[in-house]
Amino acid sequence: MTVSSSPALTVDLMASYAAMTDRQRDLYDQLNLSHRFTILNAGNCPNGNPRRVWVISAEDGQAIFAYDEQYLGRDCVPGLVRRSFDYAPCDECTFSQYQMLLKLPHPEYLPEQY
Repeated sequence: MTVSSSPALTVDLMASYAAMTDRQRDLYDQLNLSHRFTILNAGNCPNGNPRRVWVISAEDGQAIFAYDEQYLGRDCVPGLVRRSFDYAPCDECTFSQYQMLLKLPHPEYLPEQY
């Protein structure tokens, strides 16, 4: 796992990575996103609730922020980056990947570079 040089981001990613199980760490290490902004869909739960996560990744494809959509739609991400998701690809993911991504940071405020 590589981390950014930003001290606050490093702490958040390391804490999230530490909270993952060994299997989730393996899934995280294997996940390589080809777009900066991606919506990943794990289908719906048995009650019909959506399992979609909106992911912001670093330039190397490493997921760094993840937002659970729930019933919020595009309002699940901070206002400054909503427009970036308007043309984001929507890819399928497994339920295990979805659970793993929910452990990543999801700050209300994002630094200007995102």
